[in-house]
Amino acid sequence: MKKHVIPVIVSVVLIAAGAVICGFSLSAMHFDMNRLSTAEYKENSFPVTDAFRDIRIRTGMEKICFAASEDGKCRVDILDHEKVDHSVRTEDDTLVIETTDARNWTDFVGVFTRSPQIMVFLPESRYESLLIENSTGDAALSSLDFDGSITYNTSTGDLHMRDVTCADLNSDGNTGEVFLERVLISGACRITRNTGDVEFDDSDAASISIETSTGDVSGTLLSDKSFTALSVTGDVEVPLSGTGGSCEITTTTGDIEIAVRGN
Repeated sequence: MKKHVIPVIVSVVLIAAGAVICGFSLSAMHFDMNRLSTAEYKENSFPVTDAFRDIRIRTGMEKICFAASEDGKCRVDILDHEKVDHSVRTEDDTLVIETTDARNWTDFVGVFTRSPQIMVFLPESRYESLLIENSTGDAALSSLDFDGSITYNTSTGDLHMRDVTCADLNSDGNTGEVFLERVLISGACRITRNTGDVEFDDSDAASISIETSTGDVSGTLLSDKSFTALSVTGDVEVPLSGTGGSCEITTTTGDIEIAVRGN
């Protein structure tokens, strides 16, 4: 019995000692977790003086956010790894943001306590179109209107939209989720995901096409639709088909649960 107790006591003592050492270490760093990072980051701010109607962003791992400009001027603030370069320019009435990643595989080994981010401060609330292409970064936009289309293509990034209008929404991705809150699309909404969920919250489009593999599709729409919903092994719950536009939802193992507001 004693032979089993001694290792347990030693383990508890070592764990307690480790916790004390970690506590003293964090206290010495004033609990600033960023000091644990093994990567060097840089912050840059790019003023944009020319007017533009379209926005094109091509990035890798950065999270992309949009906010209203407080001084009525456009600028792009970027926090990223020191070996990632950025280009911010206007051409053909378009704001173009691109990244060039010069890192090798050894730069991805270590402790990372900060997340790369691109913050776009916009002086207006209405633009023509938006195109975002990235690898693993998320995108979040709110309180914006687009006369044309929004296109968001990604590998694993999430797309969150709130209080947005556009003519069409197109999004292809692998595992990133899509969350639409009070998003009104006058034309077509087309979303393709593998394992990412798709959720509507009081949002709508003239026509809707959703395809996922294991991702769930759920939420509330604002108008009747002609529903076609199919899941191979998941549960399906949609309203009876109405006289509105088409709503086609297909999943493999994901669940489908859609309601129409007011019904």
